[in-house]
Amino acid sequence: MSDPLTQLTYQAFQYSKSVLSLAHKTLSNQVLEMVAPPTPERRPQPLKPEVINKIRDSLEKIYQRDWEEAERGFIPPRFCLIRR
Repeated sequence: MSDPLTQLTYQAFQYSKSVLSLAHKTLSNQVLEMVAPPTPERRPQPLKPEVINKIRDSLEKIYQRDWEEAERGFIPPRFCLIRR
């Protein structure tokens, strides 16, 4: 069993990757809009809050499962923050 600090570090790393991904996507969309402005038929529709919450919950479950599998040794040590 790993210590809580290691798990917290793992979670912070996962969330930071998500934030950086979102920032990259946002920047890419802004550049695309400058190069090829969206037409009314191509304009994306915002997601409903329920959908966003469902995605967030799914992501939480994936992170938790990933963490549990790392603790059980399913992930090779070179790819894992947990040292056995």
